[in-house]
Amino acid sequence: MRGDSTIALNSFVKASNTALIVVDMQEAFVGKDASVQVPNRNAIIDANFRLIKLIRGLKIPIVWTQVYLDKWNYSVYSELWPEHFNGDRIRVLSKDNMDSKIVDKLLKEISREDLIIPKHRYSAFYNPELKKWLITNHIENILFSGVTTNVCVESTIRDAFQLGFRPFLISDATGTFSEELKKLQKQLSVLSSDILSA
Repeated sequence: MRGDSTIALNSFVKASNTALIVVDMQEAFVGKDASVQVPNRNAIIDANFRLIKLIRGLKIPIVWTQVYLDKWNYSVYSELWPEHFNGDRIRVLSKDNMDSKIVDKLLKEISREDLIIPKHRYSAFYNPELKKWLITNHIENILFSGVTTNVCVESTIRDAFQLGFRPFLISDATGTFSEELKKLQKQLSVLSSDILSA
């Protein structure tokens, strides 16, 4: 993270109407033995760790999301990704699996004031508690970090935009399965978000 990151963020947003959403930084994606591992996981974890420290200093509230596949048995998703399921048994990202928890380095950074949003779809707005909390707290700008850039992060960004929030993608604190996918997502997200480097 560059030394001028506080100035860069302050030039775009005000702490009083801004929140950070950290998307799905779970063991299944960025853990040491991740079953659906995102490349450069350590760099993504470290970037989020530094971003969270910066955001705490700016007194910006933080929302954490966790995706679970428990309700996705026998769905279109299970047809696309059968290796994640074994009949009624979920192989990855079940609430009962250790791979669904936030990675340790970031888990230690969660505070009592933070909001944790469980979700059963790509977009965090599928859980109505997120929109309700953002409106209650007068949030207008949303910073986004986490994984994966082209799936859950992008889905949540697009819904945020459609609901009237102003989303910002923190590009160096997000990751996906290849650089090509990340570049494509950046091109597409120009339609609905500003892209910042933290």
